[in-house]
Amino acid sequence: KKTEEPKTKSPSLGSNVIIRPRHVPKNKFEVNSWEYFNQTRIMSVNQEQPSRGIIGGIREEARYALTKAIYIANQGLSASERLVFDRLENGYHRVDPMRGSEYILDFVFRK
Repeated sequence: KKTEEPKTKSPSLGSNVIIRPRHVPKNKFEVNSWEYFNQTRIMSVNQEQPSRGIIGGIREEARYALTKAIYIANQGLSASERLVFDRLENGYHRVDPMRGSEYILDFVFRK
């Protein structure tokens, strides 16, 4: 018997978006750790490469999230009220095997 994934309706994501359940670790070794990053570096708990330059997928996904955040923040505002991106203050990234990449991003805007 095939089980259906739960669906939700979201005005920002479109209709019938599939939301997968979070990965539930069975022990401490399966816990997904967060990587911290700023505008230039990623800091990880990985002992082999604790700090590295920010390149590739994380940079592109953070840029997409920024573009979306600016669009949402400026909806319905006049030109004089609009927010302008200043910098990325902090970012956190991890990969959930059930849901994909997860981000927490702290952007600084100015008027």
